[in-house]
Amino acid sequence: KLSSTARYIWAGVFLLVFFVSAAVALYLAMLIQGEAIYAASRQSFQVTEAEPTPEEPLGQPVFAVDFSALQEWNPEVEAWIWIQDTEIFYPVIHTTDNEKYLKYSYDLQKSVNGSIFLDSRNNGDWQDHNTVVYGHNMKNGSMFGTLRKFYEDEVYEKAPYFWIYTPDLIYQYRIFSAAVVNKVGLT
Repeated sequence: KLSSTARYIWAGVFLLVFFVSAAVALYLAMLIQGEAIYAASRQSFQVTEAEPTPEEPLGQPVFAVDFSALQEWNPEVEAWIWIQDTEIFYPVIHTTDNEKYLKYSYDLQKSVNGSIFLDSRNNGDWQDHNTVVYGHNMKNGSMFGTLRKFYEDEVYEKAPYFWIYTPDLIYQYRIFSAAVVNKVGLT
């Protein structure tokens, strides 16, 4: 027979295990929901591979993005980012608040994944001298979680470019450097 102290200890251990398990399950469910939101966006907004036209350079991925439909959901959607050989294939938001989309998806649903978004100090026309794009480095590989692949030489050599699709233009950027940085100071 257990003493009353031992029963309290076992009850405390049981409650601790229960609450930690519930928290982990909730977090995993939120991760799955966050990625499902973006998977649905790829279908809902007809982001599909398209045939290149003669004026498009060879080797450039060509996708059709229905920006009208995206901007009906959220007028702050400015672009679509695609980085070859990664999971990065998302709408890009531009807003006046660098905090909002850390915890909300492009369709304004609360999400631990957040969104890919431009720094509020950028113009949003991709013509700034430096354009800063934010996104979470998710351990499950979503959002910017697969950027770490660029430390592997074969990935960088195979896919040295990324593309930004806007309603009017497609921008191609060459990746020249990769680094891991810690959050420093304010946004």
